[in-house]
Amino acid sequence: MANQGRMPERRAKSCRVLALHFKPGYALPQINWGVALAQQGKPAEAIDHYRQALRLKPHSAEVHIIWGTALADRGRLAEPSEHFRQALRIKPDHAAAQSSLLNVLRRLGTGKEDAAHSRKGEKTD
Repeated sequence: MANQGRMPERRAKSCRVLALHFKPGYALPQINWGVALAQQGKPAEAIDHYRQALRLKPHSAEVHIIWGTALADRGRLAEPSEHFRQALRIKPDHAAAQSSLLNVLRRLGTGKEDAAHSRKGEKTD
């Protein structure tokens, strides 16, 4: 009975290993594994997988947003703002990146004006 809870985790890990074996440059298994770890209350481990996903897919706004969100959830507010800014460099009109950046800047106490200025700067680079 005690091993029943571990079976889905083992199956998921096996699927991830297979996916990476057949498509080693594929970032999605790393993202999914990170999300699963975050849901299990293992944010530090999740962040490691987001880092690997970003290494595989450095121009993914979504990976930057997921990683930034994980950092913000851990209270590491200086780091996620750079991930959200990078996501906006990749996709300037990405609503989730704009919203997340604004929320982090508010939590840092820099205010709405800094967020608006930051977004304008991202679009002109």
